[in-house]
Amino acid sequence: MGLDILKQSNFTAGELDPKLRRRDNLKFYEYGLAKATNLIASPQGEIVNRPGLAYVGRVRSKLAEVSLSGATITAPNGGTTANLTSDDGVYFKSTNAIDATDPFHIWTVDFGTPKSISMVLLKNYVALAAGAANPSPAAADYPWTSAAAASATRSEVLRVQYQAGDGSFVDFGYPLDLGTVLRTRLVATPPGQPVTARVWRLVKAGTSTLAPNVYWQDYLQFLTETNVISTARIWRFSFDQEDNQFEVVATEGAAEVYKLGVRAASFPLPYTADQLLTVRRAQRLDTLLTFHPDVQPRRITRQGAYNQWDVRPATFTNIPLFDYDGTNVGAVNEKQDINFKNYVDGDTFTLTYEGEESASITFITTSPATMAANIQAALEDLAGIGVGNVSVSGPSTNVYRVEFINLLGGASVSNLAPQTKVSASGIAYMSIYVRGKEGGEAAFSSTRGWPRSGCFYGSRLFLGGLKLRPQSILASRQGDYFNFNTAGGKSDSGIDVDIDSDTVVTIQTLYPSTTLQIFTSSAEFYFAKGAINAPAPNIERAASKRGLKAGTPVFEIDAGAVFAAASGDMLCNMSFTYEIDNYTAPPIAVQAAHLTTGIVDIGTVRAKSTGVPDLALIVRDDGGAAFMSALLSQDVLGCFNVITAGNILAATGDANGDMYVIVSRQRTTGNILTLEKFDATRMLDASIYLTGIYTVVTGLDHLEGRTVWLYVDGGAAGQAVVAGGQVTLPRASKRTVEVGLWTPPVGRTLPGVLQEEPGRPSRASSLSNRTGDIQFDLGPTSLLKAGMPGKQMWNVPLPRDALLDAGPGENLYDGWARLTGLTGFTADAQVEFTQDQPGPLCIRQIIATVSS
Repeated sequence: MGLDILKQSNFTAGELDPKLRRRDNLKFYEYGLAKATNLIASPQGEIVNRPGLAYVGRVRSKLAEVSLSGATITAPNGGTTANLTSDDGVYFKSTNAIDATDPFHIWTVDFGTPKSISMVLLKNYVALAAGAANPSPAAADYPWTSAAAASATRSEVLRVQYQAGDGSFVDFGYPLDLGTVLRTRLVATPPGQPVTARVWRLVKAGTSTLAPNVYWQDYLQFLTETNVISTARIWRFSFDQEDNQFEVVATEGAAEVYKLGVRAASFPLPYTADQLLTVRRAQRLDTLLTFHPDVQPRRITRQGAYNQWDVRPATFTNIPLFDYDGTNVGAVNEKQDINFKNYVDGDTFTLTYEGEESASITFITTSPATMAANIQAALEDLAGIGVGNVSVSGPSTNVYRVEFINLLGGASVSNLAPQTKVSASGIAYMSIYVRGKEGGEAAFSSTRGWPRSGCFYGSRLFLGGLKLRPQSILASRQGDYFNFNTAGGKSDSGIDVDIDSDTVVTIQTLYPSTTLQIFTSSAEFYFAKGAINAPAPNIERAASKRGLKAGTPVFEIDAGAVFAAASGDMLCNMSFTYEIDNYTAPPIAVQAAHLTTGIVDIGTVRAKSTGVPDLALIVRDDGGAAFMSALLSQDVLGCFNVITAGNILAATGDANGDMYVIVSRQRTTGNILTLEKFDATRMLDASIYLTGIYTVVTGLDHLEGRTVWLYVDGGAAGQAVVAGGQVTLPRASKRTVEVGLWTPPVGRTLPGVLQEEPGRPSRASSLSNRTGDIQFDLGPTSLLKAGMPGKQMWNVPLPRDALLDAGPGENLYDGWARLTGLTGFTADAQVEFTQDQPGPLCIRQIIATVSS
């Protein structure tokens, strides 16, 4: 019987595709695993259990309107309440000015019977003079450059309230700002926590005044949550690299804003559940723009404090025109006047158009019609004009008007240049009578659809993938983000350009990197290096043709743009290749292809210190996910399978290094979606964590009816069933308690390459291998089970004299541990390890003795 020693001290390659079994010639094989579920490796090589998932909050389900048709609406300070119920731009206005009365009572809604209310929409409200014109939204660049409205704002004075059973009024949701800037707010309780009440009202609280202004409001709507789960996505909103990090949980009809994991506000959204899956975004400072080809872009603005968010349709000026139906509607023919001064009969002149000079024309005053015909004939002889494309008339004997028609009509054309040939003192010159204008209609609109994507780059706003011009890119004037005027011919003018491609491609997203990159449905393009200037910047095609899967993000790893290919079954890394002087997008993580298929979303966090990898969470359509750990400068790239007791649906990361996910969780009272955050201090998923002395843990409604694990003072304390949103602990906690779900980690080494004796060829496997002795070099570990795959898992003895003094319940071991005497045989020489209850796990090295 031969003996072999198998050793592995580096696990950074993660779980390898089963198709690579026994491919020990690959560089990843030495550092990989056959199975790595709920584990993750550090760049230094050790493998630990993945972070747990801290419960952040519920995700809002679909909404339904609560009708106001049977309600009684009154306005104690005057106003036409009927205007509140119609979303038509006709405003409700209080009769009395908003004075120091506390509370200043604006309107009351009495439903007649109690109604379950989750959200209240106040659309377009403002404090203005009673006789003012209808208000307009703040300038498109507010609040980037304008602070004029700040002095006219009263912070958090407006309150939506409901009447409690004792007759008192209680604040609903969060307080609102009020001032001379038009605002829209969606006031709400946390998802899944509606308030049932009959009487609702809006008041200005406190003694501050905005007199002589009165209160204006365009529309009022009450909404309640249904039991129907909505599609959901998480949008990242990073104002800076410090504390102003927000996660926007977008669902059908509404979004919730979380600041560093704490719910801050809500705002309305116009998207259906299906549309949410392909919404693209662009952010600059306090403003987020959202794009979908079937919905007018939205401008979402943090309008003051972190809980004040405004949403309204984004507006653009000077949108380029396009003749969609061939009618050239709205076109204007250019008319240029040829003016003669001191000309007499017999003088001669020529006309030059685009560098081509006409034949000599004789000036006559006796027959203006003949003179006009002679000018027209001379112009029609020019190659740049042609027969039938000008019409000449004579308003006077000294002025002849040239109108450009037919092929030259409906456009701005080059200027004619008259030149005197023979004259004693005459001069001729051109003047514009009517400047020509191309016909057509706005390139995007409610009629023709909207852009699919946008991004801020080089002091411009770029829009790409118009619904009916999917290969088109528009760019604003430089420094004027919402003005798309292409006129003027200057380098800072707006841009209207199409991708030059042999086949139709649909722009999916624009990605700002070292160059502005363009990801389409079937290929990748980019603007040439350097400034992107009008009128027609150069767009190059990358050497690869992968395409981007709709709705999935592009993210950066080591200066490369990583994306899911159009199939959704491959990750690619678009980076510049100097050998061919072009971008290429080869596949990455091919060694873990089985973990990167069916991609529906990707969350990413960038490394913030030396030796820490970039991290991506690849979300799959099977409800699972995979962590991809990448430190490419050190040749580190590995994927690790993530499984939880539910389906992971969406992910995003923020600049602080936090990764958030949306998970579908089962309950006996109905399934829900939850927002959760990967947290290295948590052992469990969907977990609630408390510090202090507890015998009962509440706040577990999201796990109602589930069997959960109890982790008390750093150690597993058994399981319990959640009833009434709570569990009772078997013993009182002394310091900490965590309650949640747990899915065991499982690791399995790759089949070992055995060497029977020196000088003989190595073999990948034998029909009879026994891994009878396994040694582990452990970091802090509470418990470990190991054995051969498909056989019984045995407790690995952890010597008591090497336990770390980590406090009550934390019997952590650090050092070498050994499992011996294993029986039975397997086809391959492998080691499997796992845990049967939650606790820290850290493996630095595995040494196995194999007999065959």
